[in-house]
Amino acid sequence: DQDGDQDGDQDGDQDGDQDDDKDWDDDKDDDKDDDKDWDDGKDWNGEPVEDVQLMLYSGKGDPCMAGQKGCDSGILFGIAPDENGEYKKDNFGKLCDDGFTAKAAHLTCAKFGYNNGKAVPATNFLSLKKLGMFSYGATGVRCGYNATSVDDCSYTPYSMAKMPCMPGEEVALSCSDDAWVFKMMESKAKAKSISGSDAKRVKFTCNYHAAKYGEEVNQKKNMWSAAMLVSKSSQSGQWAAEMKWKRSKWAGVIQQAPSTDDACLVCVAGIQDSYAYTWGIVDDYCFDRSDFTEKQFWEIIEKVMKMDY
Repeated sequence: DQDGDQDGDQDGDQDGDQDDDKDWDDDKDDDKDDDKDWDDGKDWNGEPVEDVQLMLYSGKGDPCMAGQKGCDSGILFGIAPDENGEYKKDNFGKLCDDGFTAKAAHLTCAKFGYNNGKAVPATNFLSLKKLGMFSYGATGVRCGYNATSVDDCSYTPYSMAKMPCMPGEEVALSCSDDAWVFKMMESKAKAKSISGSDAKRVKFTCNYHAAKYGEEVNQKKNMWSAAMLVSKSSQSGQWAAEMKWKRSKWAGVIQQAPSTDDACLVCVAGIQDSYAYTWGIVDDYCFDRSDFTEKQFWEIIEKVMKMDY
């Protein structure tokens, strides 16, 4: 995540001259707005999102538009057309998170070209002070049961909101193609002979990439890792050592490991309080795998994991 105190390069340029009462529909006359109290029991479905130009602002550089490469996270902004169908700076605004659901986040990320997404704190991108420099433009996004695109959703102009939204209540998104990216990236092992024994003392490290909806997982806080030894002859596995987080990698020591004539070292890692896990073979300490398939490894590891979970 980006630091909450991170400042945008062009905060002042975008809204320094905007007043707090400006919103995406502020060109509409007050009488018309007053007649459309979205919570007064009248049958009004709000303004269509499909007419709004959506943008994400990461806190640096310029906001990016839906469809731009790499436009995958940031505070959600929009520009709505005025009564003449023109898109002007005065109709630029933030979206309040009141009523913004997980489905709305998913559909909005799809608009930006991604398969998955979730709402994240706006302070991931700007400080509360900087967030307060931008005006709200809309609230109350509603996506019906049959909505298949964010264009099928509606919103309420912020001037019609019954409750104010404060800095920190902005909609911000993190979008990605994969809900989870969790895999071992690299491993190293160094074995030392034990006098009078065929066993080895093995020191090893494993490095993982773990991200959910594009956000890196805090591995030290939210993950665990351990070593498993797989036997080729018995086609079984057993836990061999706990691993500890050291210098941005997971490290462990097996005091007496069988030789690689029959043993293969496997690193296994999981997310705390969940069933998500991954594994990888430590090539530096493994038997000849020419006649041992990856599927066989997976079945052995899966069996051990099921016993413990």
